[in-house]
Amino acid sequence: MESISGIFIIDRLLSLRSLADIFVLSAGIFFLYRTLLRLGTWKIAVGVLAAILVYLVDALLDLKGVEWVFGNVSHVAAIALIVIFQPELRKVFERAVSMRRGKNLGEGKELARIVEEAAAELARQKRGAIIVFPGREPFKEWLSGGVPLNAEPSLSLLLSIFDPHSPGHDGALIIRNGKISKYGVRLPISETSKLPQEYGTRHHETMGLSEKTDALVIVVSEERGAVSIFHKGLFHRIDDLGKIADAILDHWKDTASYPLEIPSGKSRRSVIAELSASLALAVFFWSALMISEAEILEKVVSVPVEYTASPPTLAMVGEKQQEVRLHLAGPKSDLDSSSPAQMAVKIDLSKSSSRNCR
Repeated sequence: MESISGIFIIDRLLSLRSLADIFVLSAGIFFLYRTLLRLGTWKIAVGVLAAILVYLVDALLDLKGVEWVFGNVSHVAAIALIVIFQPELRKVFERAVSMRRGKNLGEGKELARIVEEAAAELARQKRGAIIVFPGREPFKEWLSGGVPLNAEPSLSLLLSIFDPHSPGHDGALIIRNGKISKYGVRLPISETSKLPQEYGTRHHETMGLSEKTDALVIVVSEERGAVSIFHKGLFHRIDDLGKIADAILDHWKDTASYPLEIPSGKSRRSVIAELSASLALAVFFWSALMISEAEILEKVVSVPVEYTASPPTLAMVGEKQQEVRLHLAGPKSDLDSSSPAQMAVKIDLSKSSSRNCR
C-alpha cells in the first residue's frame, strides 16, 4: 500500500501541473507571510498555521476524531478566517496586482536634495511635517481631505506649506511623479502598538499609512525636532540628515523595479530563507494532500436496480429486487467524488426467453 502511494505521489510530482501547483502555493504562502509580518498580525497567523498542520497530520494518519471535528467546523472556520483576515487578504491581492514596474523619475537627485534640505530646516525650527512618496501599491483609498496643488517642489514652497500659520500644516504632503499633488491630507491611524507612547498623532497616522501601503513617509517631529522615516510598517530615526536623500532615491529605485528583486547582504539571505521555508511548507502541504488522495479505501453503497429492454412476450412475476449493495475500492479522492445518486445497476432483458416447465 505504501509503495503504491509513493509511486502515485512521485508520478504526480513529476508533472508540470503539479510543479505549477506547488509554485503557486509557495508564492501565496510567501506573500501572505510578508504581508502579515508587515502588518504586525503574524502572531494570529501562527494559530491558523497550527490548525493547518493538525489537519495535515490527520490526513496522513487518518485520525477519525480530528477528521470529524474538521469536517463539522471547517466551513464555519473558513468564513471566520475570511472575516478576521479580511484586511490581510486584501493586502495580498493588492500586492499581487501591483507586481509591475513603477514610473522611473530618472536621477531625481535635485528633488531629493530639496526635500532633504526642507526636512533639515523644519527639524531645526521644530516644525512638524509629513511628506509622502507613494510606492507601487494603491493608496488613495486610505487618504482623506487635502488640497490639490500639482506644483513643482521647491524649498520655499515646502517651508511655507508646513508653516504653523498655514491651514494645511498639520496634514500630509504628497509628492507624486515629481510634483506636489496634494497637501493637508489626513492619513489613517495605526491599528497596532508598534510605536512608543510618547509619539503623537502625526507619527501614528504615518505608521497607519506605512502598514497599509508601501509608501515611503518622512516625518519631522515638532516636539523633538527629529526626522524619522516610515516604510512598510517599520520606522527608524534619522540621525544623519544627509541620508534622507539616499532613502528617497532608494525608494524610487525600488518602486521602478520588480518587487521580487532580491536585495543584497543580510536582507538577501533573509528573503532566500523565507522563500525556501515557503517552498518547503508548500511541498509538505501538497504531499499530505496527495497521500490522502492516494490512500486506497473501501466503500459500500446502495444503488437502485433498473430493468431495461424487456421483450413483449416476457412477463416477470414475483418480487423484483429494487436495490443492490455495491462494494467499491479505490483512491480516497475518487471515492469521495463518487455519488450514489449517480449510480444504478441496469439489467438488460433483451436476450431473455421464457421456458415451459413441465
